[in-house]
Amino acid sequence: MGAVLSMFEPVPNPDRVTGEQRREGRMDVKYFPTKPPSILLPPDDEMPQHVKVDTGLVNLPGKGECFWMTVVPVDMKRVTKVAVFFHGYSDHVGDNFQNMMLIYAHMHGVACIGFDMEGHGRSDGLHIMIDSWHKFIEWATDFCDIFVPAKIQQWSEELGGRPLKTFAIGESMGGARVDMLAVWIPIWPITPGKPVRHLLLHDVEASNAAHYDNVYGSVDAQPRLKTALELGTVACVWIQEHLHEFSTPFLLYHGGDDMVTDPEISQRMYRTAASKDKEIVIVDGAWHAELFSGFDNAEAQRKAYSHVADWMEARTK
Repeated sequence: MGAVLSMFEPVPNPDRVTGEQRREGRMDVKYFPTKPPSILLPPDDEMPQHVKVDTGLVNLPGKGECFWMTVVPVDMKRVTKVAVFFHGYSDHVGDNFQNMMLIYAHMHGVACIGFDMEGHGRSDGLHIMIDSWHKFIEWATDFCDIFVPAKIQQWSEELGGRPLKTFAIGESMGGARVDMLAVWIPIWPITPGKPVRHLLLHDVEASNAAHYDNVYGSVDAQPRLKTALELGTVACVWIQEHLHEFSTPFLLYHGGDDMVTDPEISQRMYRTAASKDKEIVIVDGAWHAELFSGFDNAEAQRKAYSHVADWMEARTK
């Protein structure tokens, strides 16, 4: 038995197995010390002049505590729309994803809502464990049913009853969750796999920083077998079988040289989705994570953020 057990790796990242561990000492942290600087934003110590960041927990009945973060411009009169953000696998609403919310709030006056999925960031759940893709999606639907409408109502009342159109922004696996939500609402770390951190950004320094400074990420641990099964089979099969039911307006970005997720998948969604209002942008030469982040592509980022903001604004009027 000892010889058999020795074949398995020890539990990866033992300091972040539970939600309680991941939250310890970090619940009041607005800006992570490890959050990479954004080339489009002022320094963190100047951000309170431009945006307000709030964080907290909301209980999802039968599931656990879900960590949330909101980012709004200091001048709330600028707000005419709300964006709900869905992070990717092994990510959370801090670090680069928080930068995205800060940019939309500061530069484009968008009220932003982000939340950590089960097993991710400061939410409850076994670290980066997805034992059922459909249950995983229910975490997102419950958050969107319980927290999002109440927060939008609060902001609307603060703005004298102004109606606020709501949009969803998903990155990587977060995009898959948005796909399913749009249709639904009209423990072994030994999975074989290659590290992808060197395939995220051309800039090696930025890629390593995003990977190793993510205090809630998987670092170099392989996905759990059940997680890989749910992501690689259940999720992919369901999405492909239901793409033709997707009728929500959407704007889809994909890096032309993405080596983590094949651009053809996005092209297929664009061709198959029933949506009448749809647009796809394939950015030539871009890798998986450098459409909206990175240290050496300021103009490309500014163009992408502005395009998304303009797309939402056109559908807010």
